Amino acid sequence: MSSLKRLHLAVLSALLLAVWIWLAAICSGLMNHPPVWPDEALFAGPAQSAIAGEGTGTNLMQGAAPGIESTTHWVPPFYFLVLAGWFQLLGVSIESMRLLSVAIACFGFATLFWVGCRLALPWPLRCVLVMLVALDPTWIRASTLGRMDLLSLTLALASLALATGDCETKPRELTAASGVCPRRRIETASLASGLLASLALLTHPIGVAAIVASFVASAQGILRRDGANGTRPAARLCHWLIGLAIPLLPWLVWAGTTLDLFIAQWQLQLVRKASRAFDFWGRFARLPSGYSEMREAAHLIWLAALVAWAWLARQFPNARPHFVAHCSWLLLLWFSDEMWYSVYMLPTSVIALLWLTAIGRERSRESSGPRTWGRALLVIPILALSVMGGTALVILWQRGISLSPAAVAGVITEVREERTPYHHFVDEIAALLPVEPARVHLACIPDPSLPLSLARPELRLQHFSPLPMDAAKRDARVLSARYIVQCILPIPTLDLIDANGEITVASAKGPARVQLADIGHAKLPGTLTDEAIVYRVTPVGR
Repeated sequence: MSSLKRLHLAVLSALLLAVWIWLAAICSGLMNHPPVWPDEALFAGPAQSAIAGEGTGTNLMQGAAPGIESTTHWVPPFYFLVLAGWFQLLGVSIESMRLLSVAIACFGFATLFWVGCRLALPWPLRCVLVMLVALDPTWIRASTLGRMDLLSLTLALASLALATGDCETKPRELTAASGVCPRRRIETASLASGLLASLALLTHPIGVAAIVASFVASAQGILRRDGANGTRPAARLCHWLIGLAIPLLPWLVWAGTTLDLFIAQWQLQLVRKASRAFDFWGRFARLPSGYSEMREAAHLIWLAALVAWAWLARQFPNARPHFVAHCSWLLLLWFSDEMWYSVYMLPTSVIALLWLTAIGRERSRESSGPRTWGRALLVIPILALSVMGGTALVILWQRGISLSPAAVAGVITEVREERTPYHHFVDEIAALLPVEPARVHLACIPDPSLPLSLARPELRLQHFSPLPMDAAKRDARVLSARYIVQCILPIPTLDLIDANGEITVASAKGPARVQLADIGHAKLPGTLTDEAIVYRVTPVGR
């Protein structure tokens, strides 16, 4: 067997191993890692309302934001619509919600491989690209969490692929990236790029990076006053704008029908982001929160990719939109200070490092010297692979996960069972709450909202608000419930309880006193000490 064939076989074997590690982590962590998060109930609520034909509102946040019980505006609606269709197929449950994220992650792998094709990376490097992302701890976590980040990221990457690759080129044409395609094909790709960028924004606000980057790709022909591969630059931009408008205009029209609610909810969202303390270095240090003890290595990879994209953008027009996307995501990540958003950074980082490595290898073949900078660059993806793989294996070891086929098959069987430890926990919460129509305030991780709403439809569940509220309104909202379920997440009102178990809360009619009686504890799944406490709220006069 030739050395080239042995190299290809090694790359394929490593790819299969990485995908197997990803699958093992997904199977074991579908209901446990991370625990069912409060965001998932807040995002499932609008999808449930859409299925019932009641708009995209959610009663879980009633009173926390104007009109949110009928229409959800503080997050764009595309993920809710996709989730509603998914629920129609697989039923409403936390399992099906998280399986949607697994399916999107699989499409994300295919999209990454396609991005490598559009940028003319040799196929072994495309496999390395998928392998690195599969081992990324933040990608593994996002694959098991019912959030919209992976969908927005996948749509953004597909938009960039269409915008920056005029057509697939052969590996020998890598440094030029100058494939020739029919004009109609390029203009159709521009239309599709605008469409996908718009959907990325309608999935999550951070998708604005896809719009900015794909606009740069579509407009740079006009700025250069020439046409890419014989196309008319203005026509290419017009096609992009048409694609952008197809989903964006209906959303704007729909938002305009309830403009006052749209503005009110987005103001709360912006206040929430702006209210966080301005600490540049503190925020920068917290950005790669998904990498645990390996944050410094993640910083190194992100910054190395930033330098790589800056150099590539000066050499190749196709690299400029990716450079803009990488910078935009980094800026939005810093501004938002959200731990979930670090998943956006690694794919573009790895693409830059692999592209730079491929260019170095091409140029090293043309050089007669034994040492070239291209060969030296091979250490960068090797470093990235070591960091990602090492972190993933540490996470698997901490979770006590076996990679044997029998163990993975056993985990899949357990996940498919009707009752899981998480559901037993929800059953305990339901048993502690008396069988009566009552308002219940939930502030708990793992969050029991979705299965509890299905098992106990007579309860009026109310979620703690992630949006900012003034103290008096917040306290009045919490204590308007008959029962409070508290675990891990602190409710500020409960910190004010005195030795007699009484709380004084401000209201429009003056201070009112209530008493909290502890009516039961529910053990968290897989733990020995943490508990969810159910309180009964009893008014005791003014």
